[in-house]
Amino acid sequence: MQCSKRKKCNDFVETREKVYKRENIENKSNKKLYLKLKRRNYKDQIRYYYYKFLKGCSRKNVKVIASDTTYEINKKAEMIFKQKALDQMRKFYIKAKYTQSECTLEDFQIFHKSYKKSSLVQLKILCIGSGN
Repeated sequence: MQCSKRKKCNDFVETREKVYKRENIENKSNKKLYLKLKRRNYKDQIRYYYYKFLKGCSRKNVKVIASDTTYEINKKAEMIFKQKALDQMRKFYIKAKYTQSECTLEDFQIFHKSYKKSSLVQLKILCIGSGN
């Protein structure tokens, strides 16, 4: 799920997550990887929901390029998603992906709550924009 593209930020080196298009997920090997992240430990679940967040960014025309770090993605997505939720998600995603420490149930619950909040803001914008 990583590529060799890396950026150095503060205490860690960021590598990008690979975002698959829906038709590529139907490919058996990609689907296995996708399902593996969804069902494993809390670290993997946080990475799975961050992956879903990246796909949501793509659907909302947030231009995420291969060299973007999580900080840069947050800056691009702040017009569509709630900033506080983005910051919380980023914090736990960095812990899940770049540290050796294990993520706890509490970490996952906070991350997932932030993920849902970012989705709610997105839905409100869509409703306001459509005149409903």
